[in-house]
Amino acid sequence: HSPFNVGVPIELTELEQPLCLELATRYRPFLATEVDLEEAFGQIHGLIGGHPYLLNMAFYHLAKGNVNVETLLQDAPTQMGIYKEHLRTHLVTVQQTPGLADALTTIVRANSPVHVNVLTAYRLYSLGLIKFVGNDVCPRCELYRQYFRYQLN
Repeated sequence: HSPFNVGVPIELTELEQPLCLELATRYRPFLATEVDLEEAFGQIHGLIGGHPYLLNMAFYHLAKGNVNVETLLQDAPTQMGIYKEHLRTHLVTVQQTPGLADALTTIVRANSPVHVNVLTAYRLYSLGLIKFVGNDVCPRCELYRQYFRYQLN
């Protein structure tokens, strides 16, 4: 056992919608173009939920003028989107770990939460790719559903 494994694990949970909107509002002065922030937030939140890293990345790229809302949403689950490195890193991990690709394929193809092996579910949950709904699981966000549904097809 490593002495560095001592401590309490910290779980980064989804940001609640009011906090997400506050984050979006804080980026408003830096946005490169005039954006209907509430509409943009609603669309972005529909794709990535309250995932702190993905939300911050979206508003960062919007503020830098690297992308507009329409392009961000359209390209997000593709190899051209702002999340490509994040998604690709997870794809490699999933494909290199026995059993994860098959389980994730089942999860992203389902229209409602599904049951998978508890250890496999824990691994996918630890990667931040799924969430638990009771004893069943579903993709953590629509972005992951779309990306992995296509890539694991």
